[in-house]
Amino acid sequence: MFYPGLVSISFRPLSPEQVIEACKNAGLSHVEWGTDSHVKTPEEGDKAYRVGVAAGVKPCSCGSYYKLGLSTPGDLKNVLETAHALHTDIVRIWGGNRGSAELTENDFSKLVGEAYRAAELAESYGITLCLECHPNTVTDRYESELRFLSAVSHPNLRTYWQPNQFESFRYNMEAAEALAKDTRMIHVFAWSATERFPLEAHLEAWNQYLSVFHKAGGTYGTLLEFMPDNRPESLPHEADTLRRLLSSFS
Repeated sequence: MFYPGLVSISFRPLSPEQVIEACKNAGLSHVEWGTDSHVKTPEEGDKAYRVGVAAGVKPCSCGSYYKLGLSTPGDLKNVLETAHALHTDIVRIWGGNRGSAELTENDFSKLVGEAYRAAELAESYGITLCLECHPNTVTDRYESELRFLSAVSHPNLRTYWQPNQFESFRYNMEAAEALAKDTRMIHVFAWSATERFPLEAHLEAWNQYLSVFHKAGGTYGTLLEFMPDNRPESLPHEADTLRRLLSSFS
């Protein structure tokens, strides 16, 4: 099952209230709140939750910038408290700041140990941590991410998924198939390298990506991330395209 939403950092310059209004105007009832701009503290998380729910816009995840190997235990606690204030049980984290090919076995093992300890703490909050699939992290290749998830082997560590805009469609299909069972959230965009397009330009590719997740049988937030022109005014059209895409799987 899929449900549509928005990643709040798509509109970093906007206030949380303005992000909520943009979601409401576009008919989106879920939002992932970014901790770098909109909900930096539990108090801000609580306010975003209350204002959003009153407007019919529910937090579905907390998009943190906690980075394994770089952030502190205090940083993680603040993120978990913020997610708790948002009433969400999913927190996005990052797998360090170096690509998998750059990591020694010792580097990899240290990240595994930290991820396990982080997942243990998250479990005490009833929260699942999810790795961002991103260049310059341990998750830059799906093969490395599978190895990492297996090494950590904790039920409170899972993953997000998004296509790698620098890789082929075939590679991204392989990645989706490999990670579908561990995926909790999907970031939806239409990029080719550094060039952005309206979502409708990549509809066929996304239809095939989502077919993989649909077959896996999970529940996934499908969250629009970044507009092709960075304008909030483009969100209603992008949201309509996303709903049309998801209607194929209802």
